[in-house]
Amino acid sequence: MKTVRGVGKVDAEVTAIVETAAASRTHAEFRAEVLRRIDRLIGIDFGIFWSLPETEADATLKGFDRSFWIRYLRGHQRYAPELRPFAEASKRQQGVSLDRQVIPARQLDRLQFYQEIVRPVGSRSVLTATLEVGGHVGAVFQLGRGGRGCRLFAEEDAALIRRLVPAVAVGDAAVGVSRHARELSRVDEKVTEREREIIRYVRAGMTNREIALVCGISAHTVHQHLANVFARLGVTRRTELVGLLSK
Repeated sequence: MKTVRGVGKVDAEVTAIVETAAASRTHAEFRAEVLRRIDRLIGIDFGIFWSLPETEADATLKGFDRSFWIRYLRGHQRYAPELRPFAEASKRQQGVSLDRQVIPARQLDRLQFYQEIVRPVGSRSVLTATLEVGGHVGAVFQLGRGGRGCRLFAEEDAALIRRLVPAVAVGDAAVGVSRHARELSRVDEKVTEREREIIRYVRAGMTNREIALVCGISAHTVHQHLANVFARLGVTRRTELVGLLSK
């Protein structure tokens, strides 16, 4: 597939991802579109996008059979110590790590995870991204390239994905909020539709900046909406708002 490069193209993909989140009814729908767009942007042969903690059903796959995901879940306890350095590297590197930057290439094939999952799938190069919203990592996606003579992921690819990660993170969280939002009957008559939307994201733990990204408004505007909500409902901080809605 022909890939698309350039800062302008990446910014367009960020906008498209946020719009996709608003239109998606399920995580699977949103995540499949994200993997498709990433494939168009940098070119991938494999992709998996899942929530934490992992479950058998909650994984969107591209390019390989679900049996490998089931195999991973069954061996999760054995693989966890091997995978911890990748998660730690992602935190240090704006949410994105490349396998060969974390562990020398000669050592990768000694890992059980690579022997039993990665290589049998056909992948020769792996990029991992962790998605954090409100200080909590709620999802991960992992990309792979395979085949004889495949182009290994490079820092250029990681840099492009880093530009997408914030939008993907808040978009994925927003889809979850839309699916699981409770009825806000206690405050419906006192707040506007936009304020009701912002309240749902506050309950999901999003920061003002993250809410602004998914709503397509500025963080200052989010702050003003919340100030209005606090005044109408007689609360002074976010924790009090969440507590009021939980009664």
